[in-house]
Amino acid sequence: MRKISLLTITYLALFWACKEADPLVDPGKDILDSYGEICNDTLYAVADTFLVKGKVNTANSSKLLLGFYKDFESRFLIKFDKFPADTIAIDSLKMRLTSFSSFPQEAGSIRGKIYLVTNEWQESVNSDVDWDYRDNIDYSPETSADFEMVSEDSATFLIDLPTGLVDIWRDTTAGNRNFGLLFDYSEVQQIIEITSSETFNENNLPKLIFIYRNTALDSTVKDTSIATMDASVIEYNGTFNPENVYIAAGYIVNAFIAFDFSLIPENAILSSVDLFLKQDSDNSIINTNKGSSFYLRNVVTDYDQLPYYRIDSTFITNLAYNVLLSEDDDKQLRVINSIRPNIAQNFIQSIINKDIKHGSFYLEYTNQANEISVYAIRHSADPAIFIRPKIVVEYYLLPSSRI
Repeated sequence: MRKISLLTITYLALFWACKEADPLVDPGKDILDSYGEICNDTLYAVADTFLVKGKVNTANSSKLLLGFYKDFESRFLIKFDKFPADTIAIDSLKMRLTSFSSFPQEAGSIRGKIYLVTNEWQESVNSDVDWDYRDNIDYSPETSADFEMVSEDSATFLIDLPTGLVDIWRDTTAGNRNFGLLFDYSEVQQIIEITSSETFNENNLPKLIFIYRNTALDSTVKDTSIATMDASVIEYNGTFNPENVYIAAGYIVNAFIAFDFSLIPENAILSSVDLFLKQDSDNSIINTNKGSSFYLRNVVTDYDQLPYYRIDSTFITNLAYNVLLSEDDDKQLRVINSIRPNIAQNFIQSIINKDIKHGSFYLEYTNQANEISVYAIRHSADPAIFIRPKIVVEYYLLPSSRI
């Protein structure tokens, strides 16, 4: 698994022009026309890179992921703790699961195998690099089961399991312990999303269904047990194309982009800022089922010290530093229109004023429940200027030095 990737730092051109025109966004009452002409500068990124940190904790996700898609593969672990009394012989054992959606969205069939887990695991297993499912499951046919699921929205599946599993989980006299089950996949080119034990809808909780005979009442009894813990185990076996910069959700990949703000005049008062990050659709893996959020923060350490970096902690508490980006119709990430003046005055102006030494930015990508998505961005060395990362800055020039 690739842990850290650093792209080559490449220096690019700057385009600068002053004009007599309206700014992108009204700078507000604090910026007066008497300050001078409105200038529009386009700064192209002088450097960019990305860091691949690996897995994310899936313990609290409301979905379990199963399948394979574009080098991402996922299995899931699940455990139940409540069983009928030891004296009861189980006639039938089924697991009830609910499919939420799939990625990509086209419906398809997923076949796979269910295995008995033989060792302890925590719900944080996906972030534990020392736990490998391959060494912790029983491949015996007596404790395994085949399954097939169709990735339809809100579909419910009843999967037959060997009744002997219950005897193993209940009988602790022979040193047995209940570590649950692992769901593995085969023959699939998509990832199905299944509701987990963290779902808010009780009807969709994963359940075991026990059917047995009550001789005293001369009747058939159906009992259920709800999953007590579960987690997806996600692996990425691909490579990241060095022609791009990457950010990802469900797998920790963060990007860094640097600009040379020294080319902005020191007597500039910023009125508006916009950022343009062009998506590479061919190398992106976007889960359209999930709403996405993109955030930008200031990096406050030297750029060449990466991956040892610090970011502006005021981002967490100060909305002026909460730079939200959104994607336009041309597949570009841009600063949300309504906050461009605030970003200019509270985020970039500090760099122009030299209150923040470096012009580097940390880019983070999240989606609902932090499930798999990868966003590829064209990087600073791309030969096509119009798709390089860039910032468009509009400002007023003071007639004299900065106050």
